[in-house]
Amino acid sequence: ISKKDIAVAFRKILPHTNLIGEPTGVVAAAEIFQKKDIALKTVAVVSGGNLTMEAIGELLRSSQPSLN
Repeated sequence: ISKKDIAVAFRKILPHTNLIGEPTGVVAAAEIFQKKDIALKTVAVVSGGNLTMEAIGELLRSSQPSLN
């Protein structure tokens, strides 16, 4: 999964769930978003809490975030 895939997953998850997942916390969801045929009952755990406001802003703005 690329940094761009993680940022895309972050931006997809936020408006639909109001969850702010940290970059490593959305990797499973990013992988699922990449798949074309997934089981109807697929689950990904989204975790967060290890983010600064600057990191959130970068994930929302950038197509290639640094994810530091």
